[in-house]
Amino acid sequence: MKMKPKKLKPKKMKPKKLKTNKRAKVGMRKKIDINSVKWKVMVPITMLGAMLLICSILCIGQLRGMLRSSQTISDRYAQNITKLGEIAEDFQSLHRVIYEHCLTSDSASLENLSTEASTLRSNIQTANIEYEEMMGKGSETENFQKFEQDYEEYLTNFEQAIRLSNKGRKDDAQNLANGTLSTLGSDLSDQISELIQYNKKGMDSAIVKQKRKYNSSLFIVAILLILGMIVDVLGVTISHRYISLPLGRIDGKLSKIVDDVQSGHGDLTERISVDSRDEMGKIAKGINVFLEALQTIMKEITTSAASLDEIVGKVSDHVATANDSSADISALMQQLAASMQEISSTISNISENATDVNGNVIELANASGDLQQYAAEMRVRAEKLESTAVETKKNTSVVVNDIIKKLEEAIEGSKSVETVNELTNEILSISSQTNLLALNAAIEAARAGEAGRGFAVVADEISNLAEESRKAANNIQNINQVVVGAVEELTEQARAIASYIMENISTDYDDFVASGAQYKEDAVHVDEIVTRFHRMADEAQVLVDNITRAIQGISAAVDESANGVGSAATNTADLVQGIGSISAQMKENKEIAEKLNDEAGKFERV
Repeated sequence: MKMKPKKLKPKKMKPKKLKTNKRAKVGMRKKIDINSVKWKVMVPITMLGAMLLICSILCIGQLRGMLRSSQTISDRYAQNITKLGEIAEDFQSLHRVIYEHCLTSDSASLENLSTEASTLRSNIQTANIEYEEMMGKGSETENFQKFEQDYEEYLTNFEQAIRLSNKGRKDDAQNLANGTLSTLGSDLSDQISELIQYNKKGMDSAIVKQKRKYNSSLFIVAILLILGMIVDVLGVTISHRYISLPLGRIDGKLSKIVDDVQSGHGDLTERISVDSRDEMGKIAKGINVFLEALQTIMKEITTSAASLDEIVGKVSDHVATANDSSADISALMQQLAASMQEISSTISNISENATDVNGNVIELANASGDLQQYAAEMRVRAEKLESTAVETKKNTSVVVNDIIKKLEEAIEGSKSVETVNELTNEILSISSQTNLLALNAAIEAARAGEAGRGFAVVADEISNLAEESRKAANNIQNINQVVVGAVEELTEQARAIASYIMENISTDYDDFVASGAQYKEDAVHVDEIVTRFHRMADEAQVLVDNITRAIQGISAAVDESANGVGSAATNTADLVQGIGSISAQMKENKEIAEKLNDEAGKFERV
């Protein structure tokens, strides 16, 4: 990972530029993009719907006209002809009654004929009223009024003939029936025939009009059907050219990129060709933007992984150096502890032989010279030990601070992999929205029926594209989770190392420096005492008691120094063990860095 995480600038990878304000959206609504797939698809569908609407309106109008013609035929002309037929039949029966009445003398038969005549007259009167309600205006009304007038005259003569027949004046009644009634009957029959012919002509005219409307409807439906087929072919052609083919190319390219990534030969320099400025072109541009962002991220991951491997190698080298130095310090502390034990043993012997000092003053004077030389050498060693401890602490602090600084920079730089999760989450959101768009499109296509079949194919292709995008995003998230986990583990281990060094090693070095200073002070004190012994050899007898007490003080100081040196040796051993643990953790970090390199290695070209 890069040591300068500021160059990553993950915020710029977020597609904030895709967001538009409300004014921009209003402007986009006002401006119609004729290159949009929506318009290319919706225009033929709208035209087809408009033609269906026009066809429906025209057909409804024609059907209503045919219905009116049918109602006119069935409700008017047919019923009029039926009523006129009933009137003609009843009138013929009525005309027959008058002849039978004139020829019959039986009273019962005459009564029956009178009853039948009354019934026929009533039926004719009712039929006349019903026909008058149904008939139209014009010549039909005039003819029917003429018929009613003649019929009234006929009824007057009919009643007169009945009266004559009832009075027994059969000949007069027959003359009236054969004369006036026969003439009026012929006229009435002719008038009924004229009315029937008039209604038949009206029926024929209505039938002709009905056929004309039927043929007109067939012509309109045929024209609109041909136009609908043309629009349908146009819509299918547009859908195939501007939707199916571009989607097929995009799907093929994406499938190849995904297959290459899964086989470990990923090439993030691949791009999808953009051949149009419609939604298909925008989808291709969006995928190219995503591939470019992914390419940038993988470049950062690859570079950062190499930097992490280099940092781990340097830290391992420093840890190895620190381990060797710690081992040397531990050996020196052990030697120093042995020397302190030897000094303590020597001082004990001096204390035991203090009672013999009176007899050995001269030997003590000679020995004090040797002891003075030894004390001077011990002082030199103490000063060297102190300076070595201070220099070692200084160098170790510089190395440790450098390691901690680099670890902190590496930890800060490792956070850049988290941007992959943000990008994959945005990909999953786009995939979900695309899938929802495909579902809505499939629903609209199902509603459109046969005309929406091509649109349903588009919806299926969009849904498949959204599913492939979701799978690719999930694969990237799975890989990134491994990387994030490794980075988090590396971060925790690095922080533990820094904490351990700051809390333990620095304190141990402080104790070591303090022990060196104390050892120097003790050496100076011993040197002063030995010098004093050498100067005051003549006064040794007097000062034997003081020397004994001084030796006891020296013994206590040496014991105390021995304890301090032992503690320093123990702390140094702990330091060696801690450095060993750091070395093991650096090996683990190196394995993590190698694993990260292996994951990034799946992309051959970035």
